[in-house]
Amino acid sequence: MESVAARLKAIRESARPALSVRKMAEELGYGDNHNKYNYYEKGFSKPTLPLHLARDFADVFEKYGIDRDEVMKLAELVEDDEAPRPILPATTDDDDVEIEQWDVAYGMGAGGYLDLPTTGERHKFSRSWLRQFTSAPPEKIFLADGTGDSMFPTILDADKVMIDTTQREVRMADRIWAAAFGQVGIIKRLRPSPDGSVKILSDNPSVPQEVAYDGELHVVGRVVAIVRKT
Repeated sequence: MESVAARLKAIRESARPALSVRKMAEELGYGDNHNKYNYYEKGFSKPTLPLHLARDFADVFEKYGIDRDEVMKLAELVEDDEAPRPILPATTDDDDVEIEQWDVAYGMGAGGYLDLPTTGERHKFSRSWLRQFTSAPPEKIFLADGTGDSMFPTILDADKVMIDTTQREVRMADRIWAAAFGQVGIIKRLRPSPDGSVKILSDNPSVPQEVAYDGELHVVGRVVAIVRKT
């Protein structure tokens, strides 16, 4: 069977008007980091796309004349007006949802490069418990491992952070966000300035602040919870 990467590339190349890798990355909100999308056509080796990515890709391809069901098949789903039909075993508890863990840790110190996408194991949470922190659908919520000590004592090294990717506009100062500064993953407090720049702040007072200017900062989502082992 043809790989997901090859099928995805074929779908993009059938788009009308023509849709380049760079343009696809821009449409997805990846900015200049077109390698983040290109990985899915070049190096992605899993048998299916994660559901959230298939939906994001389908939203873009639909604008270019592609039937979204064709894209959703890459996640082994077909969407209709009622509900998707997963080719996966259903959970036995209606209140349980699965949250995917990204396998590339966002750096809280030196940072980790975001050239590669982030998919990984899944963790079960109670839907009602999640609603304490966010109303986002489960497929838009992710876990990531933080590394480093720049957000100490708020976030400890190896804590898991829960990221709501529906929240990408920094409208309130000093909340904690997962972002890419250049191509480096960070978890920091962000403070917008009147001149359009954004201050990047650490909770560890020994770490100096940085400033991002136009095009340098890509917000991935807001950190809505910290999951810590006891």
